[in-house]
Amino acid sequence: MGKIRYPLKLDYVPDWGEWEVLRELVSNALDAGGEESLSIEVDAKGTLVITNTMGEIELDHLLIGAHDGAEGTRGQHGEGLKLALLVLTRMRLTAHIRTNGLHLWNSRGRIAKSQVLVINWQETESPVVGTEIRIEGWGKRSLYLRRFVLSGDPRILTSVDKRGLVIEPDAEDGPSIYSQGVWVEPREDAEFSYSLKINVGRDRKTMSSVDIQNGMTSLWNAISNPVLLERFYRAVEAEKAEGQVRFSYRGPAARVQKAHVAALQAVYGAKAVVQTNPEMGREANYRGAAVIPQHQAGGYQMRTFIMKALGTDEQYVLDQQAQRHVKKSLSELEKPQRMTIRLLRKLAKRAGGTSFAAKRIYAALLPTHCAARRHGDDIMIGLKGLQGWYDEADIIASYLHEEAHRQYNTADDTADHASKIARIAGRIILSYCRREVVHYR
Repeated sequence: MGKIRYPLKLDYVPDWGEWEVLRELVSNALDAGGEESLSIEVDAKGTLVITNTMGEIELDHLLIGAHDGAEGTRGQHGEGLKLALLVLTRMRLTAHIRTNGLHLWNSRGRIAKSQVLVINWQETESPVVGTEIRIEGWGKRSLYLRRFVLSGDPRILTSVDKRGLVIEPDAEDGPSIYSQGVWVEPREDAEFSYSLKINVGRDRKTMSSVDIQNGMTSLWNAISNPVLLERFYRAVEAEKAEGQVRFSYRGPAARVQKAHVAALQAVYGAKAVVQTNPEMGREANYRGAAVIPQHQAGGYQMRTFIMKALGTDEQYVLDQQAQRHVKKSLSELEKPQRMTIRLLRKLAKRAGGTSFAAKRIYAALLPTHCAARRHGDDIMIGLKGLQGWYDEADIIASYLHEEAHRQYNTADDTADHASKIARIAGRIILSYCRREVVHYR
């Protein structure tokens, strides 16, 4: 018979209780032999019995820092069994473990004035194959079976090989994150629960938010189930955690993209487009599009994919106009915008144009990056610039650029075009100078 006295006070991990004990003991059993070898039950005497027929415990495993947990296993830190026995000792429960010709049990001991964990052991001719753990007096305490998601669990909605599970949230725990089928933490802002093949922190309660996001992305990147995808995009629309899934610029895997697009159209509608700016969104909505506000289209990468799949308000408006630009009458503009258009028309007259040509300067809905554009004899000034995106000097510069195209038909980025812009500006300046000279005389 032997004893191992641990320098661990019984009030260590004070927030651990029944669930943490079960989590560690079951996780070790799953790591050792998998689901097929695992059995969990409470017998008629109220004794909790956890059996796995594959894994065995050796005395070396009881040392702090010693474990067989490989990277990626649930018990990779090698501390779970010792801490579970410490908590049981604090709860005044004894676990009898029979394994590998050994009988192990926990008890209290002392180091100086502090109560500590002691694990006792003796050799025995154990009839047990694998490992059997019996905890007397467990009684009606919960088995927390809902916090283990094993094969065949009816809550599993889909399984993606080597990536994890999408799970229907448990009625009691709600949406949650699991690590390889073992509950870790709630995720109240999600539509689904997820079992991910990622590591858990040493406290067994935390997972990297980046790892969770990447794990969810990996799952949804491969899912083509139309019912699940429709629920997924409704969760995105409702601004739940699924909206932060980070698809690449090209979106989900090519083989499932059609299913994603079909789900998007089912959720948002066949004429759905993503808003790029409020003005363009209003115009697209007026023309019959179902405009999705940006905040209902997920994070940046999700929104980029949805824009690519459904299109934008800007694309919709331009398509509706057969690539023609949407002009705005003066009555549709606010006072500062009207004043700017009138100023440009005055400059057009002084630039040598006719009154007719001056009147063919309009405000228009143009692509976001475009400050002004010539279309035949029309010069259109982007509405976004008139709303303050550009200052007045920039707008005048854009007008001069397009006026040179209109009067001289010069090509962009040429010396001739730059010369004609300067010539038109010179005419305007000269007209004002002559007026000042006449006034002075």
